[in-house]
Amino acid sequence: MKLRVTQKEYEQILHKLNMPEDVEKVYNEHGLAKEALWHILAQKIVRQTLRTFHQVKARSGELKQRWEHGMTMLEISKMCSLAPTLCASFILAEKGFSKVRFRELVRNVPAIKDERIRKELAEALEADFVYSEKAHIEQKARGIAHEKKIEHWLRENGFQFWTEQDRAGAEKTPDFLLKKTVVIEGKEIHWFESKAYFADGVEIKKSYNKQFKHYVELFGPGIVVYWWGFVEDAVLPPEIKRHIIFVDGSFFEKAHNMPAQPAPHQ
Repeated sequence: MKLRVTQKEYEQILHKLNMPEDVEKVYNEHGLAKEALWHILAQKIVRQTLRTFHQVKARSGELKQRWEHGMTMLEISKMCSLAPTLCASFILAEKGFSKVRFRELVRNVPAIKDERIRKELAEALEADFVYSEKAHIEQKARGIAHEKKIEHWLRENGFQFWTEQDRAGAEKTPDFLLKKTVVIEGKEIHWFESKAYFADGVEIKKSYNKQFKHYVELFGPGIVVYWWGFVEDAVLPPEIKRHIIFVDGSFFEKAHNMPAQPAPHQ
């Protein structure tokens, strides 16, 4: 299963991925794991949303008029190139639904009395694999499941560690902080962090500034697991390359029986 691509191939994939229907075609052309492609598409949608959110929201009155003239919420979202859940919230806000009321609706769609709103909101939420309540729940579940895989591997290979929960209330802590430094791929490693998605250079640098650099400053070098791969030749600042090893999910298959190696000075 292919989990890594070059920057050039990534840009080609990013250009071709615009909607869920594109995933199968891009998979056949490039061979990158479908799960990775779904994550790339989701990231593209999120970044596009950050750029256009306020512009589309400013057109909420127009969106409501289009809806009243027969366009569905899903059709309007495609027209605006914005997530269906967000477009639906703009339309219903124009109809007088508060944010609190909208959250109540999406959590109990079958109870909505208005047949058209019930049908179209259900359709919009089903199509939205980024911003819907279902998507958030599934993303959280995937994150927990992949953390458990690292925990199982660490225990099976004799590593001793603290989890983020073990150190609740302490300084910023990675998912797994090793009690004894070990050498992996020639580098002393102090911690593991799990990311259940695909990452390009933008995502890596964002996560480094938000999380990883704090772990490095507090504990030293570590390993970040991008389970569904990453851009292998992404242009990154030297300090990131110096202090962090990036691996994908295949690392745990290839190194499954690798013994924990204490660092020479311990």
